[in-house]
Parts: sequence; C-alpha cells; structure tokens
Amino acid sequence: MEIIGEKKMRRLCFWVAAVVVLMMIGAGPGCKGEKKESTNELPTVAGIWFSSSLIQAGETITAHVTALDSENDPLLIEYQWYVNGKGVKGATGEVFGTVKFFPGDKVYVMARAVEIAGRRAGEWEQSKVMVLGDYPPLELSGVKIEPEKVFSYTPVRAVVDYGELDAMEVEVFYRWFVNGAVVEQVDNMSAELGDDYFEAGDRLEVWASTEPEFKSSVRKKSLGVVVANSPPRFTGSPRLELEGEVGYIYLTASDPDGDPLEFFLEKGPAAVSLEDPQNGTIRIEIGELAPGRHQISFGVKDDRGGRVLYSTHITAPKKEE
Repeated sequence: MEIIGEKKMRRLCFWVAAVVVLMMIGAGPGCKGEKKESTNELPTVAGIWFSSSLIQAGETITAHVTALDSENDPLLIEYQWYVNGKGVKGATGEVFGTVKFFPGDKVYVMARAVEIAGRRAGEWEQSKVMVLGDYPPLELSGVKIEPEKVFSYTPVRAVVDYGELDAMEVEVFYRWFVNGAVVEQVDNMSAELGDDYFEAGDRLEVWASTEPEFKSSVRKKSLGVVVANSPPRFTGSPRLELEGEVGYIYLTASDPDGDPLEFFLEKGPAAVSLEDPQNGTIRIEIGELAPGRHQISFGVKDDRGGRVLYSTHITAPKKEE
C-alpha cells in the first residue's frame, strides 16, 4: 500500500475544495442567494374601436382602447391620429375632430400603452381605417315604453319603431330617465329597466338612438309614463273563529308600494262591525243575526286611493222557540 506524503496530501485537499466551490457556483434553482431575472413585460394594446362605425365629415370620433399589463401596473394611453396616411399635428387625444376634413378621407389612430410609474411604453397599434361619409345618419321612427300602465312591481321595456330600417342591421342605444334624471346604473345597450329603479308616482322616459352620443338630430324620445299606485292585496284567506256567541273574521293584507293600510266594512247586517280598522278584525254578534243568508263585504285601502274588496256570505240558523 502506497503511503501519501504530507505535501501530496495538501495538494489533494486543495483540489477537492476547489471542486466543491465550483459545484456550489454552478448549482441550479433553489440555491441560496439565487437571483431571478425580471419577467415584467411591456404593456400591450389589445384592441381599439370607435364610438361609431358611421361618421360624417365634421363630426368627432372617439377612440376606445383596451390595454393589458402583466403586472397590472397603472397605464395611460398615448394616441396619434392620421388622415390619408399622414399624422395630424396636435391630434394626440382619444377624441378627434373632423371639421377640417372631407367626405372620403380615410382616418385611423395609432395607440400605445405606457406605464405611469416607469414610463415604459409598449408597441404602437393601429385601429381599423374609417372613411368619412356624407350620408345622413340612421334615424329611428320612434320609441315607446311598454306596458302602457306601469306599477312599482312592473319591469318596463323600450319598444323601437324602426320605420324603413332593417332591425337586424341597426344597433340601438338607450338612455333611461326617472323624474328627469338619467339612470346611470343601466347600460346604454339595455332596452329594459328593472322595477327596483322606480316607485309609485315616478315619471319614466327613455331615449333611443343609433348613435351612443344621443345627438338631438337622431335620437327619439318616448312619451313620459307615470308609475301608477299599486292597490293593496289580501294575503291569504280570511280566518273565522268562534268564541261563544261571538264570531271573528281576521284579515291580513299588504301593499306593493309599502303604503299604510286601513281596513273597512263595506256592507253587512247590523250585527257585523269592524272592531279595528288597523288590524282587520271583524266582529259578528251571532245571537243578533236574523235567520237566513247574509252578505258581508269588506276591504282594505291605502292612503293614495288604492283599494280592494272581498265578499262572502254567512248563514244564521233559525232560532229555537
């Protein structure tokens, strides 16, 4: 067996240590102190579209842009408008006026997304080309609200008269009003207005247009519709209970508008009386009823004139002599 000398042993330990250091430097993912390269990509423009597909020379065009960022950083959009392939000086906003241009001119916009914090900008993207026209805008014949009689629990809808236009080829925009104020929560593509936006006494109106700007030259207004008072309703059937020679009819009712209610006795013999207008209890003195069949009519009303009636019959037996 060969005996390794001290000097040779030191050289061997040095090479082993060197190999270990090199292995640590070349270690893969998971090693302590490893630095990962940033994957934050530049923002991108995913889509560009215009507020209208039909623009006459002299009108304004509004560009809408959808932008994406891998880190969800806040973005701003930069614009540059072009007419007939040439950039328009100073036209760097989302809205472009065509008052200086003519029918047949070709308009498009370039847009890019820029990170607000780092000012890193993505690539410029081009919109579709729009040709300015000299044709009149599409105009509807009219619009109305249905149903004609509206209650607070009745959703409503706008019904458009297209006239000579093809309903399948026309896009219609709507703007709903309650008491003269725009219902901002309703999308301008919605022809319906839910009953949670109005109550009895409110006045409803709707505009319809082929343009989302609702220009006065093309928009149509419906006639105003006032939401009617909803009459109260009996809830369940009247309940009859007997206590000796006295009978009680118990009534329950509700009002869709939440109005305060009052019960009343419309018709009945002298032996029948309304014990309390608020709780709907009718009292019958059975011993005082004449033999035979008697009609009783009672009802409930709200404080705005809405009322509902209910009629029934009771029969009193012949009295024993």
